[in-house]
Amino acid sequence: AVVSTQSTGCLTWSFLTRTKRAYNDGEQVGVETTPSGRKLHVPGTLMLGQFHYRNGRINTAHYFGGELYDTNFYSTQISASQIKEMYAQGRCSNYSQTLGDDTFLRWQEILLLERTGSVTDVDLEECDTSHTHPEEKERAPRTDDLDEEDAGVWQFLKSESFLNRVISEEMLSDMAGRLVLLGEFTNHTIDDALIAHLNKHHADGNPGETADHNESSPDEDAEEDAEDAEDAGDAGDWKFLTHKTFHNKLITSDLLSEVEDRLELLAEFTGHRCDAVLIAHLVKHHSD
Repeated sequence: AVVSTQSTGCLTWSFLTRTKRAYNDGEQVGVETTPSGRKLHVPGTLMLGQFHYRNGRINTAHYFGGELYDTNFYSTQISASQIKEMYAQGRCSNYSQTLGDDTFLRWQEILLLERTGSVTDVDLEECDTSHTHPEEKERAPRTDDLDEEDAGVWQFLKSESFLNRVISEEMLSDMAGRLVLLGEFTNHTIDDALIAHLNKHHADGNPGETADHNESSPDEDAEEDAEDAEDAGDAGDWKFLTHKTFHNKLITSDLLSEVEDRLELLAEFTGHRCDAVLIAHLVKHHSD
């Protein structure tokens, strides 16, 4: 029979005292001193879920078969009280994010790294965001529950640029850069021709560059972009413009300012997955 258990583990090591401490569910369960003369080899390789040797060879017989969540690496030895508090607040809390500058490698960054083998994402249905309200729905909503009208100003979160991705500083910075570029087209309508133009001339590598209207603009190359407009649905990282928040809207300072305000609020949920639960929460409590 498969036994399902959940535990919170933490391992700390002090360079000064050469002491390694192991914690389980907030309590210290072991301590060990590194023998003198042991060398700390740098650089090193970090691999999660598979045992490997210093030379890079992988031991295929030693692998992890389970689930990991909110695994972080810190640049300092966190204290026993911090570890106890982290466990006490539960895995749905944001406590690990409060350690700020002491975080060397965040869980959100790990999720973006290359994976091998049969690693898959698993949603934690019991975890809502830290920004909770007591009257939340009993059943976790699905993305399909949020139609065009319901999602309203948060509709753009249903695009591939956001949906089911972990909200990160990089994601929000990229979006902010795209808004700056979009501002160069003030008084243009966000139609399929403009989306095709942005996708063609300002794709992934140029989200925040200033648009060169002397070289190319939606009016000047309308015929060329009209041919690409049929592919606007495949607009890459500009696909968020195809959703109701933007599509067929006139680009104005008010529109861009409103979306900037949304991004500032979204930043409060950094580290959370932008799934149907979060979108439903934002729609219900932050649509004004």
